[in-house]
Amino acid sequence: MNFYIYAFLGALFVTVFGYDFAWADVNEVDDITNNIVDSIDRLPGFVTAISYMLGLLFGVTGILKLRDHVEAPTQTKLQIPLIRFAIGGAFFALPIVYEAMETAINGTGAAGEFGQDATLANSISAVFGGLGGLGITMDINNLVANILDAIEDVPRLISAFAYLGGLWLGVMGLLKLREHVENPEQVKLHEGFARLIIGGALLSLPTVYQAMDEAIRGGGLGIGGTISSLLSGWNFAYSSETQSVECLSIPVVSGLFGNSTMGQIMCQIITSSAAIPAFLNALAYVFGLIFGFWGILKIKEHVLNPTQTPVWDGVTRLLAAGAFFSLPIVIESIRMTMAPANLVGMASAVTNTGFNDGTSSAGVIDSIIDAAGFGGGDCGPAGLDMALHCFMSDIMGPLHVLLNFFGFVAGMVLIMIGISRVMKSTQEGAKGPLGFGTVMTFAVGGMLLSFNALIRGVSASLFGSPITYTYATIQYGGEDVDGAMVDHAHLVLSSVIKFMILVGLISFVRGLFIVRGVAEGNQQASMMAGMTHIIGGALAVNLGPVINAVQGTLGVTGVGVAFGTG
Repeated sequence: MNFYIYAFLGALFVTVFGYDFAWADVNEVDDITNNIVDSIDRLPGFVTAISYMLGLLFGVTGILKLRDHVEAPTQTKLQIPLIRFAIGGAFFALPIVYEAMETAINGTGAAGEFGQDATLANSISAVFGGLGGLGITMDINNLVANILDAIEDVPRLISAFAYLGGLWLGVMGLLKLREHVENPEQVKLHEGFARLIIGGALLSLPTVYQAMDEAIRGGGLGIGGTISSLLSGWNFAYSSETQSVECLSIPVVSGLFGNSTMGQIMCQIITSSAAIPAFLNALAYVFGLIFGFWGILKIKEHVLNPTQTPVWDGVTRLLAAGAFFSLPIVIESIRMTMAPANLVGMASAVTNTGFNDGTSSAGVIDSIIDAAGFGGGDCGPAGLDMALHCFMSDIMGPLHVLLNFFGFVAGMVLIMIGISRVMKSTQEGAKGPLGFGTVMTFAVGGMLLSFNALIRGVSASLFGSPITYTYATIQYGGEDVDGAMVDHAHLVLSSVIKFMILVGLISFVRGLFIVRGVAEGNQQASMMAGMTHIIGGALAVNLGPVINAVQGTLGVTGVGVAFGTG
């Protein structure tokens, strides 16, 4: 047996590395990938030649064994020359054997989106084509697009290795069948058939990938189509606290018109990294290819040695591969599970009653917020209250949107981590496939994907309405208090409310991460701290109703600050 293996590998080495190739210049990963693929494109012909030689060898040895049987039938069984004739004939017709192995797995089905010529660009080029115009400088969008361009031929490399593995397992399967017939006590029948079947799976790997993908998403959208579902998270561009779509009017090229305010810088961060969700989906596609290939090999190991490799190792890798292929569907399902459609719609509706910026008296504030919702040239050195108002008006919407974007990306990453944990052992405890940490990883990921909707739900649970009273009105005055002074006070109150809303949103997100840390077994995290951040964040976002409730409890509603609808 070892003789055949060494002969095959030796001839393979001479064929691959002994051929004088005109190697292409290597500039990126794709160049290496294409060089490897090009260097092995002659292997099918080589394997056919080697199989012809093996067929001759088995034919000759079969004749010799037949003579030995006739001379000493008790020492040389008849099945020995017969199996050598049969295996020799199989090697003469090895391409037909390979076709039978492949057809046994995929029938006559097409590979669909996972054909051997498939690339990452085939799946998400349209997305990056749309995002490519977001910047002409070397921002994060361009960097991730360059990375994607550099690895877009990785599927070809994986298909090439799978093809080689299928060729190898086909040869080894025939040899194992021969060994089983000649020595059935040492070599079991399943060792040969397992190699032939797994080899057929590798030869038809695109069809296996398609099956894994459809096992998760059913007959729904394909990989390219589900990208649009993934990017439905673009609703993070809407700030539910300012009731406006933020950052879309900010120059997307850094320095083109100048980032003159903090809000514009925050928006620049978002627009220059908006391709990250699509890039993560591209990485998930690569993970799916690798885990699918790995899963097939694990199933082979289980069949050959079930005591050392449980079948769960292979099955979980196939499930994880299907989940990675269908990542947008998985994300959308988890997002809608954690925040149903009514809550999602609630987050896009009116969420507060606006802010009293002290505009009742002319001359105090004169259109200090421009049409895009940002402080600009109208915000002059008119005092600390005006400076505070300009600052909060400038950063509130962009910071909220930036937090939305962070939550969306972080949620995607957590869900990808949760999918990868399906392959872990149950001995991992909380981080195992069914551990509490893994469950909370999925749950917190879904919450982060739609934390706007979630915080609206918490607000409605605390105060009976998802709409927060944020319009502050001072309930007392006097002869020495004129309208301008009241307007200045309202200006400060409005800024304080905006600041507390932002603090509450950040605290809420922080609380979700702390709760996940507790579930993961992090000794430095506590459930009390997590719930304090979550509840405290919700109260800070709803500071107006909290103050109303406190004043109502104390009976000072007529002399304090009332928060209402304006």
